[in-house]
Amino acid sequence: MVNGWQKNPAPPPQFGITADQWDQMAGVFPNPAEGQPRHLTNADGSQVAYLFAVQGVGLSQEVTSKYTAGLGYELQVGARGGGSLTPGTQFQIGLYYSDNGTVVPIGGTVFMATDALTTASALQDFKVTLGTVKAGDAWNGRNIGVSLTSFSQNGAAGIAYWELDKVRLVATPEPSTWMLGGVGTVVLWAVGRRRQQS
Repeated sequence: MVNGWQKNPAPPPQFGITADQWDQMAGVFPNPAEGQPRHLTNADGSQVAYLFAVQGVGLSQEVTSKYTAGLGYELQVGARGGGSLTPGTQFQIGLYYSDNGTVVPIGGTVFMATDALTTASALQDFKVTLGTVKAGDAWNGRNIGVSLTSFSQNGAAGIAYWELDKVRLVATPEPSTWMLGGVGTVVLWAVGRRRQQS
């Protein structure tokens, strides 16, 4: 577990990755100081999450907030590529709910690494939008689940990873924002509520 986020389970041993190795493929690292190589200019705090670009590596979290009929949702995540990440490598952000312990995806966006994404000085925002929840939807009244997943294997040798921060979940049309924002020096996220000023 990373600050309330669950790491995806390790694959079976025959895939050649030990449980200890898998556990190290997701975590946090310090954002380099301003003026240093790879400093992120728009990170929320002093640390940033990383996920290796190995298919299936990921983090998920169910928050106490629930999907509510009449509201739509937009999940936004800031991302940058690092290491030997090659163009075309895929990452997915998604929304889900749990049904008796089974994860049921209800929305997701897959984006791909580009040369610009790996050399940028700032995180680039990606988003997934869930339409208005209806009273009869199976996820109405269920806890909101957020997933961040390396969707495809990197295309080159060497260590390749995704850098992630600024995870935000916005409910519409209600004038409020559910934010999974930085807490203290930790950049993996806890849910809170912020009302917009009229």
